[in-house]
Amino acid sequence: STRNLFNRVLSLIAQHVEVQDTSARLLTYFVFSAWVSDRLSLAPGLAIVGPADSAGIQLLRLLRCLCRRSMLLAEASQSSLLSLPLHFSPSLLMNRPMITRQLRNFLYTSNRRGLGTVKGGKVLEVCCPKAIYFGMDEIPQGIASVMIQVALSSSTAQTTVLEEGALNDVTAELQAKMLAYRLASYSKVQATHLRGMNFTHQTREIAMNLAACIVDDAELAKGVVPLLKEQDDH
Repeated sequence: STRNLFNRVLSLIAQHVEVQDTSARLLTYFVFSAWVSDRLSLAPGLAIVGPADSAGIQLLRLLRCLCRRSMLLAEASQSSLLSLPLHFSPSLLMNRPMITRQLRNFLYTSNRRGLGTVKGGKVLEVCCPKAIYFGMDEIPQGIASVMIQVALSSSTAQTTVLEEGALNDVTAELQAKMLAYRLASYSKVQATHLRGMNFTHQTREIAMNLAACIVDDAELAKGVVPLLKEQDDH
């Protein structure tokens, strides 16, 4: 069921990453959105902040196992990203890229379905899921408005380091299950209005698209609303 699959992804994130429950749940919604991003009007990005680079990279490595067509990038620029096959809607996972003006504008505009960019006289489809670890750097305002924001814990508690074998096991299990979810749910993904959501326009759009990714479980879909309240208040 959708609920069982959601809880399985959530348990893996909670097991291997030191985050609060709210952040773990938002990360799980992001994973689901990555599998049906081509059905969304807005593919919500993910902005990760935290003091420990090792924890940020561990989260990105875990997301590489959980997200669809994921690419873990050590660096990124607008020109290098445009050279990728973005029309396949890969999940781009970036570790502390240098946010130039061009990259900031690209990250802000490439979350919306239907908007393309011109390169070499051709219009390229550029909308795809993105997760960025910023460390302790400030998230640029334009990017923040189209991204889910999660903070890694500053606790000194040690989480289990993900070895390559464990990562391969997660990939083997979850990629197959998430693909099955995509195939069964693709035609049912549709953004709908969520009651009791008194958000700004930007957060409302993120919430509606995240909820649309959860099919056949209305209660779980509505559960994204309280998770985004703090971000919207900020």
